Amino acid sequence: MLKKLLMVVVGVALVGLVAVSARPKPLEVEAVALARGPFRQVVDEDAKTRVRQRYTVSAPVAGTVARIELHAGDPVEPGTVVARLLPVPSPLLDPRAREIASQQLASARYAQRQAQAATARGETAAKLAESTLARNRDLVKQSAATSQQVEQAEADSRMQSSELEVLRFAEKWRPTGSMRRDWRWRASAPRPGRASTSS
Repeated sequence: MLKKLLMVVVGVALVGLVAVSARPKPLEVEAVALARGPFRQVVDEDAKTRVRQRYTVSAPVAGTVARIELHAGDPVEPGTVVARLLPVPSPLLDPRAREIASQQLASARYAQRQAQAATARGETAAKLAESTLARNRDLVKQSAATSQQVEQAEADSRMQSSELEVLRFAEKWRPTGSMRRDWRWRASAPRPGRASTSS
């Protein structure tokens, strides 16, 4: 009887040891008090920028580009000078070269006069288109003109303004025959953006 009781006790002890050893062990954790504070996350990776609109600056005449004062990434606003072109030194002229230069000078002066006349015609056409638009708007208020006539007048006015802008630009940048040695040509930025190196 004592032997059976001993075996039962040993069996219960073995079952208890197996149960205790099979039980999962608790994980150690670090506990801290909860508090509000700033959260900062830094991403350190290489990136590649893409140019949305690239503008190429070209000169209407031959010359030497002065030192560019802008650096890649500098902000550029409309009207900012991005390049200056200096005149090339004039070589010594023999009689034939002098005659050719004289003809080129006369041709440049004639082209300048033509550009001025075209600009004057463009200004007249733009003023006429603006006055026609204003007149048609007044007539629409009086029910004497249709909205289609106003739309046509608006389109004509915009077209004449655009053509006048092109003519003024052509007149402004056309080299004249009276260039002095201190002549400089400047290229300005057409839109806001950032300067970049040429690819």
